[in-house]
Amino acid sequence: MTKAEITDWLNGKVTPKLYNHLIGTQELAVKLAEIYDVDSQKAMLVGLLHDCVKLMPDAELISQAKYYSIQLDEVRLAQPGLLHAPVGAELVHAELGITDNEILHAIAVHNTGSRGMTGLGKVLYLADASEPNRDYPGVERIRE
Repeated sequence: MTKAEITDWLNGKVTPKLYNHLIGTQELAVKLAEIYDVDSQKAMLVGLLHDCVKLMPDAELISQAKYYSIQLDEVRLAQPGLLHAPVGAELVHAELGITDNEILHAIAVHNTGSRGMTGLGKVLYLADASEPNRDYPGVERIRE
């Protein structure tokens, strides 16, 4: 799948501001992948796709989570926005045909982390938190 095809798929799912975040995450993920000997093509994909359903309404996230049999615990029900990661992974699989488990897992846990994360998952986690468009207290320390 090409970057242009992914961009077309993202059209209407993300705002220009969120798209800029995706590009920033993608670019930083590729740089980190090169440093930490992680597949840079996979890093490009997860960086660009990780927040593909970030703007999905809470009720739809919950509905999609039920459809895909994603665990709905009290934390996720109280904060449905957390579901954008595992729901996003499922939609990337279903709609884009991506079957690589490392890519799907990295997307599914990018906002919470998990035990046993691969290098790709760690690269995405860090790139998402510290890409150049991020501006919050403590981001400079993460970048260091």
